[in-house]
Amino acid sequence: MSHDPVVDGQQEDASVETSDPGNGVAEEHITPKQEKEILKKIDNENKPLEEGDTWYILSLRWWKQWKRHVFYDDYFEPNESDYTSPRPGPIDNEELVEGEENILRRNMQENIDFVVFPVEMWRKLHGWYGGGPALPRKVITYGYARNLTVELKLLKLQIMRSSKLDESFWMHISKSASVESLKLAACQQFQLDPAQVRVWDYHSGQRLKCLEEEKDRLDEAQIIDEQKVLIEEKDAEGKWPEVEQPKATSSYYYNDAYSRRESSSQKGVTGLSNLGNTCFMNSSLQCLSNTAPLTLYFLGNMHKRDINVDNPMGCGGRLAEEYGNLVAEMWSGRYGTAAPRDFKSRLERFAPQFAGYQQHDSQELLAFLLDGLHEDLNRVRKKPYVESKESDGRPDADVAAEAWTNHLSRNNSIIVDWCQGQLKSTLVCPQCSRVSVTFDPFMYLSLPLPMSTTRIVPVTVFKRDGAQAPTRYGVVVPKFGTVGDLKQALSDLCGVPKDALVITDVYASKFFKEYKDKEMVDAITERDVIFAYEILVPQADTDMSTWNIAYCPVIQRREETVSTYYYGSTTKISNFSSPFILSVSTEATYEDLYNEILGHVRRYIRLPATTQAAEEPEHNHGRKDSVSGYESDNEDDETSAAHKHPHRQGDGSSGAQLPPRLFQIKRVTNYDEKPLPDDGQPLGLDDRQGLTIDWYTDLIREVYDEERDKDVVVHPSARAQEDSEETAVTLEHCLELFTTTERLGMDDLWYCNKCKDHMQATKKFDLWTLPNILVVHLKRFSYRNKYWREKLETLVQFPTRGLDLSRYIKSEQAPGALPPVYDLYAVSNHYGSLGGGHYTAYGMNKDNGKWYKFDDSWTAEVAETDVVTSSAYVLFYKRRGCENLPLPPFVPYPEGDDNNGEPHSPATTRAAM
Repeated sequence: MSHDPVVDGQQEDASVETSDPGNGVAEEHITPKQEKEILKKIDNENKPLEEGDTWYILSLRWWKQWKRHVFYDDYFEPNESDYTSPRPGPIDNEELVEGEENILRRNMQENIDFVVFPVEMWRKLHGWYGGGPALPRKVITYGYARNLTVELKLLKLQIMRSSKLDESFWMHISKSASVESLKLAACQQFQLDPAQVRVWDYHSGQRLKCLEEEKDRLDEAQIIDEQKVLIEEKDAEGKWPEVEQPKATSSYYYNDAYSRRESSSQKGVTGLSNLGNTCFMNSSLQCLSNTAPLTLYFLGNMHKRDINVDNPMGCGGRLAEEYGNLVAEMWSGRYGTAAPRDFKSRLERFAPQFAGYQQHDSQELLAFLLDGLHEDLNRVRKKPYVESKESDGRPDADVAAEAWTNHLSRNNSIIVDWCQGQLKSTLVCPQCSRVSVTFDPFMYLSLPLPMSTTRIVPVTVFKRDGAQAPTRYGVVVPKFGTVGDLKQALSDLCGVPKDALVITDVYASKFFKEYKDKEMVDAITERDVIFAYEILVPQADTDMSTWNIAYCPVIQRREETVSTYYYGSTTKISNFSSPFILSVSTEATYEDLYNEILGHVRRYIRLPATTQAAEEPEHNHGRKDSVSGYESDNEDDETSAAHKHPHRQGDGSSGAQLPPRLFQIKRVTNYDEKPLPDDGQPLGLDDRQGLTIDWYTDLIREVYDEERDKDVVVHPSARAQEDSEETAVTLEHCLELFTTTERLGMDDLWYCNKCKDHMQATKKFDLWTLPNILVVHLKRFSYRNKYWREKLETLVQFPTRGLDLSRYIKSEQAPGALPPVYDLYAVSNHYGSLGGGHYTAYGMNKDNGKWYKFDDSWTAEVAETDVVTSSAYVLFYKRRGCENLPLPPFVPYPEGDDNNGEPHSPATTRAAM
């Protein structure tokens, strides 16, 4: 199989766009502040997407490092002395790509692994830093609405040749490319005459569809990622070969090239191909597929009698038809994987928000799909006008029955039969105490999750006294507080004044970021390693005209020997141990600075007798743990000679034995590093002057005690933090929050027709009746404010069997009705962060009662206990015993019968609910 050619416009112009004419040399050494100003100006232009424009992919890791370097996200302008974050190296996109053509890896996600920039920003950054590889991407249109998007990932297609099926190659090509361009590229690769070939959609050895409209785009032709395409040649007589009819009855076929499992024999255990960020859709479809009443309804062709082609609120019945085709294929038992291309194509035609290949929310897709199926299958052909009435003190049962009757007069479908219940909504005016009661249908319950108003941030504190082991604290702070709040709470715990604490993020044994007091504490993630350092600060009576203390961040380095498979043993310079911050006089000499550093590291140094200035302190025998964030490689081009001790014998004049230096001190800037002069003269250190200490290899092996270096005392607050990880909440707790009285917000006022004004009323929801199929949406994506959302990772303990909701229902149970006891049968899961992540599903097979995990095309049997996780997002319950209720039989409408505008009543009655 040959290499991967790239077609239609993603890679071919990379060389053109990577240069920086007129700027690369002139701006090579501009200041971080100037870099920030230049990119901010471009960024603030908010360049719109235009078809054909080129944008660039950039590693998020590198971008974050650059932003810290220039204080890109800081609202307040820093002082020149604040620019202490090291200058990032060349742009490094290598981790994002694979292969010689630098194709984006399949698991890479926007805003998690990379960001996308207009070409102007890329040119500036590449002109200043170089590196690469350049990853240009074109702006294309997608979907029927022709929305604009940056095409981040190309289609990867296996191109087959009909006369030599063993000769194939992989092609990367734009979704917006035409069938003709694919054909021409394939002919060029195979050295064929384009006039003598045609293109087929090819799966499992079958010609499924001839792509005759060569001007069609590939996405219009429903060509999907990693599928096969056949280039068919005419025979010796110049005729097209005879084509056998494909065995599959629809486009939802099995293809072993897409699946990670063998063909299924168990009906319903069928994976769904990811068509490009469609895991959200696959997750919802698998949950609905395991909804037994709906699946039996479609498998029995009962939907065909209910299809409503004239409903202006529906999809003309075509969404229901495509869903029915997909369900039939998934439950045929013949295929391990189905590709829901026709379903997605139909879906995005009627719901443009789901067009293209962007990630969406599985619950939003589910809500639209249920509503779309309902309207396509609505038995009401002509909807009457219904006027809503106030309760006016009437009994709740009467008002509820009237509301439900009115609802059924306009809405009557299999979705209403099985998936809709009634909520009671009570509003009370705070001024006149008027009470308004309404009863509304619902298709799913969106339950809030309890939110803690505080969080615990683990912080390790390093005192100025180097003899003391660092101490780890668990600091309780407001969840939406500031770093200043964090410093005050930490000060209360450790006894160091707030102003004498510097809060930092340490990564790879170096300072990654210093947090300012006004920054929000939610900028600190759970993965960040937070160190706090005590510094010397002036007292109230200090004469500031004489204050000459500089705060110098110090990184420790040593030479290491590493072994590689190809090159054998080699040496490199690596960061190690923890960095620290010195409070030192600006007029200190090299000797002063050396002794200051020595005092700071003496806790884990076994000093030789000739250099031991003070008795080694007693080892701290408090509770110990490893300080995380220590060992991490940081390759450097320096030679090992710089790390060999320069002298051990003497100065050459008196012959006296000199105490050996353990390390060399260097001054570090954004662009270079230089050894400090050891000449007895004041060094003139600047505030925030970066320093490195390079340990001499032959001495560090004798004096460095790694175990002591890793010792840390664990404060009781940190133990409490370990023991107080956010505990699980129950589904009942979420239901109680849902039914709790709350006051409306100022942006959601209610109009009181008695006061004749919009009022901030109190509102309360109650469950009146519940459907046989109960869908529960856990509101994991919480709004902090109008513009900011966060994901709640709280573990919700939900029962898989016997969820009894009797105490939440306010209506009286009808005689003979099934009790409101529910069993779980499906779960939609979300993993990862906002704006991305990944969706999977769990489902219990209706035929064998076993649980399965569905992860796109991959499926596997799982234990029932495995389905309760902190990733659960949408829960699907069925009322116990409802499987014995009848479905409406398949009775075709008599020709020309429209039932005089009245709904056809199903066999399943509302009383059975």
